[in-house]
Amino acid sequence: MKGGFFVSKRLERKGWNWAPVPAEVILSSKLTHADVRVYAYLLWRAGGKERAWPKSETIAEDLDMSDGAVRISFKHLITENWIRRFRRIAQSSMTYIFETQTECKEFDPSSTLLDDVRLTGDTTISQQVRRVNESQKNKSQKNKNKEHGVPSHAPDLLFGAICQVCGIDPTIKGNAPSISKVRSALLSSEPPYTPAEVLAWGKLQAWRHTPPTIWQLQQGIGIVRNGNGLHANDEWSGAGYIDAMKESVE
Repeated sequence: MKGGFFVSKRLERKGWNWAPVPAEVILSSKLTHADVRVYAYLLWRAGGKERAWPKSETIAEDLDMSDGAVRISFKHLITENWIRRFRRIAQSSMTYIFETQTECKEFDPSSTLLDDVRLTGDTTISQQVRRVNESQKNKSQKNKNKEHGVPSHAPDLLFGAICQVCGIDPTIKGNAPSISKVRSALLSSEPPYTPAEVLAWGKLQAWRHTPPTIWQLQQGIGIVRNGNGLHANDEWSGAGYIDAMKESVE
């Protein structure tokens, strides 16, 4: 009986003191030992939830790693489809951790990020983008009804991408005109910059401690076309990003 009791207790290794790492993560030839440690740490910090929000500096201190090494592991885990990270205004980024790569690839941020308000009491960038796009959609629909009787349902994806990358709230007085000015500049390029390219540039700014300004975006976005920077991973490329933005305003 004593041996049976020991075995049964041993099989219950879960809870705050444990981080059950999927075998695919442990056996992956594409992840470094540091990547696996960071993944396990995020699982531990998430507890029974699917997300955690420790700062990279905190992770580095707890794991006796450099902040740069932690950020490199973030990039590896994102590229290999084990985590997704999202910036939050004046707070540490939110990290979603997945047990399978398939779940990570199919992750829809538009339906999940809204839960952050309940958990943190703060408004996420996703909500701000949704709010301004909804406002623009209503205004456009009203004008179409008046002039042609045909409502328009297309959100301004480029405007929303700028807001998300720069962490700027367009509903604050004075922000929207500045965002629109940068948007017009991006559209005047040949060919015009796309929402996916704006997000690609945003991913290259992960080293910043605070979100970049819209003017830094306007001046530096050329890096996504001249080949001097890293490419955005598939999470936000092309139609995938556009579909996610469309879903976020429906």
